[in-house]
Amino acid sequence: MSAPVLATLGAGALAGWIALPVLARLAGRAGDEPVARQRLLVTALAGGWLLIAAPWLRLVTDTGFLVSASEAHAVLGGIAPLIIDTGPSLVLVGLGVVWLALAALGLSRTASGLVSLAALCRRAEPAPATLIERAQRIAASLGVAAPPVLLSTEAVVPFVAGAFRPRIVLPRALAQTLEPAALELVLRHELLHVLRADPARALAIALLRVAFTGHPSARWLAAEIALAREAAIDAQIAAGETRTYATLLVDVAAHAAGRAEPAELVGMTTSALARRIDWMLCPPPARGGRGLALLCALVLAVVGVLVAPRAAVGLPPPPVVESPVVDECWSEEVDCAPAFEEETLDCAGVCE
Repeated sequence: MSAPVLATLGAGALAGWIALPVLARLAGRAGDEPVARQRLLVTALAGGWLLIAAPWLRLVTDTGFLVSASEAHAVLGGIAPLIIDTGPSLVLVGLGVVWLALAALGLSRTASGLVSLAALCRRAEPAPATLIERAQRIAASLGVAAPPVLLSTEAVVPFVAGAFRPRIVLPRALAQTLEPAALELVLRHELLHVLRADPARALAIALLRVAFTGHPSARWLAAEIALAREAAIDAQIAAGETRTYATLLVDVAAHAAGRAEPAELVGMTTSALARRIDWMLCPPPARGGRGLALLCALVLAVVGVLVAPRAAVGLPPPPVVESPVVDECWSEEVDCAPAFEEETLDCAGVCE
């Protein structure tokens, strides 16, 4: 991979990684209801990715992210080659290499998690006919096609797997011990995930996070997005039976105690259980204006990347081709004026 490409990658990564904590803070300050909060958090993560891609937009539109040393010299004077040709170029190339390594690591982890989840689903067994019929009845009331329902001895919590072909997986022990009313709430929770296409959204979030592998703000954003997603489902189910549903969440958490949940899980996760129950008991008020602050910050950051001075990679200048006529004039000391008459060129001073 060439140095200009690595420098462009490094410049985008630098801009995105620096701006992401600011975008996350602005999105996290939103105290709106869960759906609006989830939207703002996703916007912050997508905005960081947009900043990484912004230098390529300049490159495509022929403004590029890399300026020549002559342009920099005209602006900064004689110190420009020292600052731009030897400093940021090497730094940006190094940042590009590091970012590629981190992104490859994050992509491999995401792929490994998806493969493990698919393997768990393959090892699961179909649920009893009565449970499948119950799921089909609830799905019909929600207006969504009922996916397959599976029972697994390995599942920690109930969840939905599959971005394009969703299926519901329930822990066998939990399905056998829950009361019928509680089991219906579990199925309704997972079917609402299917209705909202949450598995596909979760996959998109995981891919966006690849660009920020190891970034603390990206980890926090992913956790808050998952929490807001679950809180949105909780608000739909808990209406009218908050106590029953809160008890169910506690029972699911007790069943999963001491067992690690798969990463990027879409289902009845037990993370931030106290906050979820608190949101159900005291729904947060809807407040406007938070999205505007986030959008303004994102626009300013993108514009800043697009108009920022470019860092030269320090490519060697093209070779200078001397005119053979001039060489002949100097070497043979002849009058070159006649030779240039036909081409209407001025040779004055060349053969003096």
